[in-house]
Amino acid sequence: ISAEDYPETLRCERASFVTLSKNGSLRGCCGRLNPTRPLVLDVAENAWTTAFRDPRFSPLEAAELPGLRLELSLLSPLERLSGITDRTRLLECLCPGRDGLVIRANERQATFLPKVWTSLPQAEDFLDHLLKKGGFQDWPEAAEFFVYSTDCFAQDYPGTG
Repeated sequence: ISAEDYPETLRCERASFVTLSKNGSLRGCCGRLNPTRPLVLDVAENAWTTAFRDPRFSPLEAAELPGLRLELSLLSPLERLSGITDRTRLLECLCPGRDGLVIRANERQATFLPKVWTSLPQAEDFLDHLLKKGGFQDWPEAAEFFVYSTDCFAQDYPGTG
């Protein structure tokens, strides 16, 4: 793909995630938190990686296309939350349903896209699952926290509901 073949709005640098689900279950999700390349290239690379390189799943096969749903999440710039020293303060800063959250500490990083709130609507559960995803055993000392929002677009594979 050549970015020059696309409109300016798709050539701007913006971070994205691509999520695949099969009959309502996660089938892959990969992306970047920081914009490092034109959006059209970011989406193309993330789609490829999600379908064929997500280490949690085997590569997507043609037989899986019926029932497949593709979701594109375009991320806003990360906003650092300052002054967060404990769990209570972080929970007070979160806006359930709107905020994606990034936790960085001790060379580890984990994020949940805002859409994860649909399956974990309680802020405490959202945070607990994200800490577990990141491999944090306890409250991460000297952690950095970032929030972001997303613009989402979804499409079912043609011929499916």
